[in-house]
Amino acid sequence: MRTTRRVWLLSPLLVLSLLLGQSWAPAEVGNGSCVSGTQPCDGNTGDIGSTSCNGDSACLANSGKIRNNACTGDSACADNGGPVDKHSCNGVGACEANSGDIDRNSCNGTAACNANSGEIGSGSCQGFSACFENSGEVGNNSCQGEAACFENSGNIGNGSCNGDYACPNNTLTIGSGRCNVSPEKLPCHSPNP
Repeated sequence: MRTTRRVWLLSPLLVLSLLLGQSWAPAEVGNGSCVSGTQPCDGNTGDIGSTSCNGDSACLANSGKIRNNACTGDSACADNGGPVDKHSCNGVGACEANSGDIDRNSCNGTAACNANSGEIGSGSCQGFSACFENSGEVGNNSCQGEAACFENSGNIGNGSCNGDYACPNNTLTIGSGRCNVSPEKLPCHSPNP
């Protein structure tokens, strides 16, 4: 009886000490990452692939997973919380304060996806402030150009809103292959150009 009481008393203490005693595992950082710039990865808790997060404060306080060749430039992914795929978020402040999912080859350029909270498809949001403060879903190969989808909150299909200032402040759903600016066409301000 005396042994049983000890087991019952010691068992919860053992479980509690195991739970509290678990050590915190630092984030994994790939080769060639976080090696240039001032404090490129201070406060980072997300895993970082190879050749990423280089530049002053490039991934300062980042918590998202960053793949290879991404987040290069001053404050490129500072305060980022979303996943960033390969070859994305390169440029000054490109994905600073991002919380959305960024697919490969996207959000390249100064402030391209700064403060983004939407899902960005592959090859999208290229250029100065292309998807700055975007909150909508952006399809593949869309929003390419200066401020193309600046402050967008609507959903944008594949291959749409390409060209400088193509769909700024958009709130509508735009289908695939729509609202592309050329010298002959003006920017789109409705779902049916």
